[in-house]
Amino acid sequence: MYRLRFGDSHQIVYPIVFALNRRDTLIIATCVLILVSLPHVIEDFQYGALVRFGVTLPLGIAFLVIMYSLQLGSLGLLLAGSSRPALLLAFTGAIWSIGATLIHGHDLIFTGESYRHGPISKVLEALIIVLGAVVAVTGIGVANSRPAGHPLEEPKRH
Repeated sequence: MYRLRFGDSHQIVYPIVFALNRRDTLIIATCVLILVSLPHVIEDFQYGALVRFGVTLPLGIAFLVIMYSLQLGSLGLLLAGSSRPALLLAFTGAIWSIGATLIHGHDLIFTGESYRHGPISKVLEALIIVLGAVVAVTGIGVANSRPAGHPLEEPKRH
């Protein structure tokens, strides 16, 4: 809370309000997606969720390493000022969201509290779906936006 005092009058208390731009939203959503997906993926490996789709453990781990490498590398480039890696983040976000929906959508809706590690497993799956979608949509928006201070280019007249 931010407190403001005018002379001898009473304090006026204002809540701290801040706005996130699309780029910051993309960065934060991607970081949270990585943090949420890691324990869930470990749980998937424990329960063999990918084996039912024919994905072996080494292949699943390789895919996970590639996804995290793409996400972390894109975050680094995005933090350095480039907006084009946002498309790669959008792509990885879509993969997380669509993949989690296809693999776990049925379980989210139809299983009871005895599912895996209980409600926490369902919360992690739902967060991956939602955060992946946020990253996908926001990433496209960031990639298509002009950098701050970039002048609007007028079309050339012939």
